[in-house]
Amino acid sequence: MAVHYLQRQGYRILHANWYCRRGELDIVALKEGRVFFFEVKTREERVLESMTDYKFKNMLRSVQLYLKHYGYSFSNFQVDFLGIETKFTPPKLIHIQNILEARI
Repeated sequence: MAVHYLQRQGYRILHANWYCRRGELDIVALKEGRVFFFEVKTREERVLESMTDYKFKNMLRSVQLYLKHYGYSFSNFQVDFLGIETKFTPPKLIHIQNILEARI
């Protein structure tokens, strides 16, 4: 569901479930020359509560490794959150942009 949503929004998916020694990046995409990293969580409800500080720190370490490994700029990326709440029919998708800025 998340990949289809992003493709409809004009993102080009580079990787899904990219693993490294620091963890996993759920979705990595490109749009308008910018690299986007998406943390995707699915819960019955209250999906926003699933993004813990521990998970966030591990994700940022993985983002750094990804950027370095593929030679992308450390100044042209964004971290977004996609939450899917299955309590609703159809499931409700919540897209929170630039969670890195929201956390600082």
